[in-house]
This record gives sequence, C-alpha cells and structure tokens, in this order.
Amino acid sequence: MSEVVGSSRLREEEIRPADLFDEYLRLAAIDVGTYFSETDRTAVACPACGSRGEVAFSKEGFVYEECPACETLFVSPRPPAEAFSRYYTEAPSVEFWATDFYRATAESRREKIWRPKAQRVVDAIRRHGDEHHSIVDIGGGYGIFAEEISAIWDRSVTIIEPGPALAEQCRSRGLEVVQAFMADVRREQLPEGPLTFTSFELVEHLHDPGDFLSAVHRVMAPGDLLIFTTLSSHGIDVRSLWDRSRSVAPPHHINLLNPRS
Repeated sequence: MSEVVGSSRLREEEIRPADLFDEYLRLAAIDVGTYFSETDRTAVACPACGSRGEVAFSKEGFVYEECPACETLFVSPRPPAEAFSRYYTEAPSVEFWATDFYRATAESRREKIWRPKAQRVVDAIRRHGDEHHSIVDIGGGYGIFAEEISAIWDRSVTIIEPGPALAEQCRSRGLEVVQAFMADVRREQLPEGPLTFTSFELVEHLHDPGDFLSAVHRVMAPGDLLIFTTLSSHGIDVRSLWDRSRSVAPPHHINLLNPRS
C-alpha cells in the first residue's frame, strides 16, 4: 500500500512494519478468546443507514455483513459494548499498540500522516469556523496530532482518551487529557469558547457509531465543528482482498463505512 500525502509518498512499511504488525495481530487473536469468546451476541442493523445486512464472510470468530443499500461492512451479531470497553482498557494487544508498535513508528507517522493532517484541519477551521476555535481530539492516541496542530494553531488542545496506556503517553508529553469515553464527557471538562472536535480512525472501532456521534453532538455548541476520518469499505484493498484484507481486523475494525454511507 502506498498513498501520496502532500508531496511525500507514504509506504506501508514506514507506518506498519510487518514484524510488529504480525505480533500485534497475534496478540489480538489471543485477546479475542479472552474478551469475546463467552459473550452473548446481538444482531445489529447497518450502523450507517439502518438497513438489514447480508452475510459477507467470517473472520477470527466475527461475522461481517454488508449493507445492500449503502455497502457498509460491519460486524453482526455483535458482542456487548461492555466487552469492547474491557478490551480497550485491559487487553495486551491494545497496550502493545500503544507502546511498542506506536513508539517504533511514531516519527514516520508524524511526518507522513499527522503533520499534513494538522494543516488540513487548520485550513478547514479557517474555512468553516474562526481563529478562536480550540481543539478537542477524540481518541488522541499517542498525542502526535495534538503536538503537530499545537505548533501551527495558537489555541489550546485537549485530548479525550479512555485507554490508560495511551492517556499516560499523552500526559507524559505535557498534553491536557480527559481520560474518559466520549459518552461520559461533559462540556465543562472542555475549554471555553468555540471548539473543533477531531476524530481520526476511530469510528471503525466503535460499538455504536450513532451513539458516539450523539455523544459528540451533546457537548457541541452552535458554531462548533466536527472533523473525522475513518476506514472505507470501498478501499481497494477491502474490495479486492475482502476477508483477507488486513483492514478487516476484528475486534478492532467492526464498522467500515464509505463516502456514500
């Protein structure tokens, strides 16, 4: 996989070294048994349009359905939200991603992904908001995006991050962190004045994307912005490789939307 970002070419090995990614997937497969094997599962409708899906394939014990109306690819039946909450706060594979994996690729991701993305967010704020917007980054991960946008945007940046390991990584960088899931965040925990909320490659992980968007909307005020990116079910790797695509990676990626959905 390669992608042109700005004027530099991004190669998969720079941000996802094969040996580290293989170890991450190995740990994740073990975690599936630990956190999901004994859970009850409930059929869900398409998270984008609410239509009934059709079985596409199974992978790592999870069934994926495709929506015939909007081509969203999603896990159904789905384990309960509590199982995912435990997984993202306790699982060894999540800690490995937050420490060993991300540390090894942090600077490549900074240069090739987060610096250009920070500039695009600033450009979007200037088009649709104003110079007074503070930034609230939901699922701030390692904190690199927060550092990069702080360098070019003279307003406060707050990270919302529920994972203990990632929250601590952000604090160690001197960043302001609200350690909570979005559903538990209150407006008074956030900076005063207009806000731009950002969320990158998070929606594909969520038990219920609609609940997430409702939680964000609940704390937004008129004039605030939400800018997010997510994996696409229309990606060439997904359409050509289908269940063999590494973008289809349960229990992490359970919702693959697309520009239509």
